[in-house]
Amino acid sequence: MLRGSRSATREAALAQLSTWADVLWIGESSEQDRFEALAPARVPTALGRSLDVVVLDAHDGIDADVLGQAQGLVWGGGGLVLRMAAPGVGPSRAAQER
Repeated sequence: MLRGSRSATREAALAQLSTWADVLWIGESSEQDRFEALAPARVPTALGRSLDVVVLDAHDGIDADVLGQAQGLVWGGGGLVLRMAAPGVGPSRAAQER
């Protein structure tokens, strides 16, 4: 789990991913251009795949379905990286209203 600002967790995640081949980035595709990216609502389209690492941006809160689906995409020995806001910082009001 990576905690901090969106930009800090993005940079930390990218630094950890340099040796992994098959990575799925769940969140804003504009945040990076090295790996396949999907919006959270599109994660079901990836079901059935096995990946080395899945990176899930949870700065706007965690959808339990997306979290479960993301975890299910990771093969044994792989990793699930959660990007979250700093402790005590919750999702924005706009994100909560979605």
